[in-house]
Amino acid sequence: MTPKILVNFPTNIGDAIMALPALDSVKANFPESKVTAILSPNTKEFLSRHKFIDEFVVYNKHCRIREKVGYAFSLRKGGYQLMLDFKNSLFPLILGVKQRTPFIRMYPERMPLKERYIRLVKRFIKTDKVERGGFILDEGEKKNWHLDEFEGSVFVAAVSKSFLKTYPVKQLKTIIDTICRRKKVVLLGDENSKDYYQQIDSKNNVVDLSGKTSLLDVYYLLKNCASLCLCVDSAILHLASYVDVPIAALFGPTDICKFGPWSRKYKVLAREDLKCRPCGRGSCSYKQVCMDIEAEKILAAIAELMADKE
Repeated sequence: MTPKILVNFPTNIGDAIMALPALDSVKANFPESKVTAILSPNTKEFLSRHKFIDEFVVYNKHCRIREKVGYAFSLRKGGYQLMLDFKNSLFPLILGVKQRTPFIRMYPERMPLKERYIRLVKRFIKTDKVERGGFILDEGEKKNWHLDEFEGSVFVAAVSKSFLKTYPVKQLKTIIDTICRRKKVVLLGDENSKDYYQQIDSKNNVVDLSGKTSLLDVYYLLKNCASLCLCVDSAILHLASYVDVPIAALFGPTDICKFGPWSRKYKVLAREDLKCRPCGRGSCSYKQVCMDIEAEKILAAIAELMADKE
């Protein structure tokens, strides 16, 4: 009988990407399994295209209690033998799944979130074999991008949904002016990033893709073309880690230990002289000073990473 696995992913897309290595490890131990994913409205478009996810259902945490209960009981028909619950919900009890991730979870305070997820599934991993997962694009989606135009590029994602985690654009100009003398620079971000990137001087060796890519497109370009990714704490940082691209990560208010990059090659840059960081707050009375990281230090880190790669 084919094992049936139910996976409850985090609601936030960045956190969900950090849970993918745990899914990959379990799938390597149960290669014939069928995986159903519980996804949020925020994650469904992207995660549903993962090659290890056979089917998915969408759960909106903001729906009414009656709808939540009805949703949970409808899943009982699935007959799942194993549940990986990365959100620590009541679903495993309601569904009566015998094998599940534990409810009691104790971690070292600053253990990386990715490692926490892996620890959750450790009891189900019998071998060290790991098959890295990936995302499936159809041929039409691939044809949208001429990979030879982007090969070896430095991808830049300097904007976050939180302005507190966005890198100051004046310093970014200096960094891009230097990089584009040797490498093509590709700017990544959503529609809300356009105004920020418009402040960057247009150059022949700079391509602005802000508002022109889905996260699936970003995955495809990073995996096949990136020589390095310069990014702030965002979903793109975690996606670059998942595809194992060298990363120069810029951190401000968030905890590097918990949310830092996990590629084999990376460097993290932050203001270590500030006692207030990491604060994890959504507002700041110090005018974003923690993201004021010297451009020269960032360029030195990029040069070192690029030298290692070359």
